[in-house]
Amino acid sequence: MAKLAPQEITVMDQPWFKYAIYGLTALLYFTNFGTNAIWTPNESFYAEAVREMFESGNYLEFFYNYEPRFNKPPLTYWLIASSVILFGLNEWAIRLPIVLLAYLTNFAAAGIAGRLYGPKASLWTFITMAFSFQFVGNKQYASPETPLTFFFTLCILLFVIAWQSRNKWWLFLAFVTLGFTVLVKGYPYFIVIGAIIGLFVLIYQNWQIKNAWKELRFFIHIPGILISLLIGLSWIIYMNSVYGEAFQEVLNAETINRAVGKKPFSWEDPFFYPAVISWSFLPYSLAFYLALILIVRSKEWREELALPLAWFFAMLLIFTISSGKIPTYFIQAHPAMSIMVAWVFVNPEILPNRKWKIAWNVSLLFPAILLFLAGIALVIYLELSRNWLEIPLVIALLIGWLSYRAGKENTIRLIPFMCVFVPLFIFSLAVLPQLEKYRPYKEIGTIINQTVPSSSTPIYMQDRILHNLPYYAKRKMIRDASKEELVNSFNTGNEFLALVKTDTWQAMGSPEPLWNGYIYEKTSESRFAIFVRAHIQAEQGNMDAFVMYYLAHKKQNNISN
Repeated sequence: MAKLAPQEITVMDQPWFKYAIYGLTALLYFTNFGTNAIWTPNESFYAEAVREMFESGNYLEFFYNYEPRFNKPPLTYWLIASSVILFGLNEWAIRLPIVLLAYLTNFAAAGIAGRLYGPKASLWTFITMAFSFQFVGNKQYASPETPLTFFFTLCILLFVIAWQSRNKWWLFLAFVTLGFTVLVKGYPYFIVIGAIIGLFVLIYQNWQIKNAWKELRFFIHIPGILISLLIGLSWIIYMNSVYGEAFQEVLNAETINRAVGKKPFSWEDPFFYPAVISWSFLPYSLAFYLALILIVRSKEWREELALPLAWFFAMLLIFTISSGKIPTYFIQAHPAMSIMVAWVFVNPEILPNRKWKIAWNVSLLFPAILLFLAGIALVIYLELSRNWLEIPLVIALLIGWLSYRAGKENTIRLIPFMCVFVPLFIFSLAVLPQLEKYRPYKEIGTIINQTVPSSSTPIYMQDRILHNLPYYAKRKMIRDASKEELVNSFNTGNEFLALVKTDTWQAMGSPEPLWNGYIYEKTSESRFAIFVRAHIQAEQGNMDAFVMYYLAHKKQNNISN
């Protein structure tokens, strides 16, 4: 690797400063992560599948709403189940392994930077990665994105250690971790990580094929490849032997069809992920684009940053070509992007002139100021206690102190990290609990299980599916039931339980409901900004995004409750 000028020692090089950064990150990550009810839809699939796993005692085949769920490999389910064994079946335990892996991912990314570029780059990579907007937004969401990012990043770290040390045992461990990566999300990640390693070697060897092949031969480790295949494909082999064609159909839909589906390639596709990066990697997204331009324009820096460049471009190419495009697919590139930004932080002399330095500082300060103001606006707009404004005040004082102790340059680099902390921390501590006012799922589940303890009585849901209802009701949900179906079932002699809309409740004769209230129905809660806006509108009296439901119950033999 090329040698760059040594950097002056500042307060940021003191051990206590590093631990303060780790502590602030932990404070944000672990604040209120178990407060909210299970989110719909994706988190519901994992929470309910784990609940049914313990109910059935079957830990290899997963079921959601008592129907086979083939969509994703098992490692995320098993991680959640391990936590549930220790801490019980609750939201805190379900999310604990996710938030722990999110936190550890930052250390894995920092470890890669430290191995390649030194301890300063390691700390700046941690800082840049830890609060990248989309990653921190998924830090406690019980789905595969965060476990995938952790094992993906750990795998690359182990490959780096093996490559530097030329130690086959580290290489073997890297392949084991690759198997776990595949066991989280699927066999296409053999291709993704393989492409990153291959492109890295090509860039590092300046596209000299002969030299690149000699370098690449180190990574061809037959025992490691075999153990990786065994781990990664074991569940697919098992499920195929049990379910055959039914499983293969879902597997192909989740992998091959998403990659090379029938959707034609359009002129918009190459811009999809660059546009995603602009918001998903805030507050350092603008700085990343400048760093990328600086690195790509120099042959020396391309070789120096061969790994993160290969990581970023391999993923960009693969997921741009793929037919299915979802913003979360690119979270696994955030460590590479963080390393590139951190590298420029550590080596500011590569900024070629004054105009570049101004542009670099603006790329850091502009998003930071907007995010800082967003934190203040959050308090005012949501009519939170004015005491929350103390957080922006403390951050402003810290920035002033840092400018005095660490210097203007270091402070500018750190300001985005500190400013994004303001809205995120206020949101976690003050806003997330408030959202539960219009998420009555726990209350509904408690009433159902107290009134109808037998899980053999299913619950109907009119005209839609409420994905987390099976988890809280602890029974099968019959989804998308029509008004006619519900009224006919209510008039039979069997016990009846359903969430119905006003017109259906009236057609049943307006029986005394076990519960009634508003349920969000505008769109999926995973479109989080829209849901938050609906909550704010509801607080102002506009309930357009919500529908009144009644929990109707009739005991067997037509005895009303």
